[in-house]
Amino acid sequence: MQFGVPQGSVGLLGPRVQYAEDVEDIFWRHGVHHHLFSDDMQGYCNGRLNDVPAIVSLFESCIVDICTWCRAKRLQLNADRTELLWFGPASQLRQLPSQNSTSFAVSSSLGRTTDYAETEV
Repeated sequence: MQFGVPQGSVGLLGPRVQYAEDVEDIFWRHGVHHHLFSDDMQGYCNGRLNDVPAIVSLFESCIVDICTWCRAKRLQLNADRTELLWFGPASQLRQLPSQNSTSFAVSSSLGRTTDYAETEV
């Protein structure tokens, strides 16, 4: 490729943001916090261990609506790059139901995060 725009470039960000503005409504409607980037979306929420089934259900319905939005915009959600990550203490992550997700153990001391370690769920 002879020409291109570097990933994360803000040169064309204005039109892209305007094109994707209404996807924010989907995240808000589902109560999912989010970040939008020029070529990426991230949704996140927090909860307790007993909230896991509700969180999974919340993200499933949000992703269904985002897929519908993508089809209406003639876009495609890349399923290979769509993932659910869990963060928390290793002792709690071991209690998560076995799913196709990745978990990261987080230990903290005096409110500062000091370690990330990928764990098997």
